[in-house]
Amino acid sequence: MKYEKIFLLFEILSTVFILILGTILHFTFTFSNNNPIVGIFSAVNESTWKHLKLLFFPMLITIIIGTNYAFLDISSFFIATILGQIYVYIKNKNNCPCNISFLVILLLFSFIFFTFFPPHIGLFKDPVTNLYGIN
Repeated sequence: MKYEKIFLLFEILSTVFILILGTILHFTFTFSNNNPIVGIFSAVNESTWKHLKLLFFPMLITIIIGTNYAFLDISSFFIATILGQIYVYIKNKNNCPCNISFLVILLLFSFIFFTFFPPHIGLFKDPVTNLYGIN
């Protein structure tokens, strides 16, 4: 029982950490004077794809509805983070061995590649500048 409480506390603190770090990563590329290395890890523009870097699923709602609403971008990021942490907590509580390394590697390379070579489709388009990728 004590382990469960410690693990639950860890998941709550992890959720807060992810929310704070994800929010900071939205601005780090600009703060770094558009450093391409920093761009690998952070949003390089306001396109939907770049926001997906902050967390994979937060933008699912805006992708489905086909437009970009700041309120949905931000709230879906927070909701996805919380749901992701709940999922991890439940899986670990039930001692479920989950191997998602292939998916993580695929996402890692996709985020890096599409930062520099984005397809010219709506998902990757910055609605503010109408440009794609690092400008």
